[in-house]
Amino acid sequence: MAEYFANVIARLIVSYLTLLVMSLAILAGYWIIENYNAMIEFIKYISDNTFAHIVVWMPFVFAWFKPDKRGNANAYYQRQANFWAMHDTMGGRW
Repeated sequence: MAEYFANVIARLIVSYLTLLVMSLAILAGYWIIENYNAMIEFIKYISDNTFAHIVVWMPFVFAWFKPDKRGNANAYYQRQANFWAMHDTMGGRW
């Protein structure tokens, strides 16, 4: 169990660092294309947006519920991945 939580924490750190780098790249591009005041207005607009709040929580959700090799979710995903192979009546031809 401790190993699972260590994996979750590691995935959280990587996910939020990735989100931070992407956000900084977008803001730097916005600053270069427009100007500093337009970038600040954009930050204020995004911070009041509900979608931005969802995006901030997404790395947490993805890190927490990412299927693990040893987890029960893996069997479900394997079954879904093999769904078309089991029900393929054309033998892979379209």
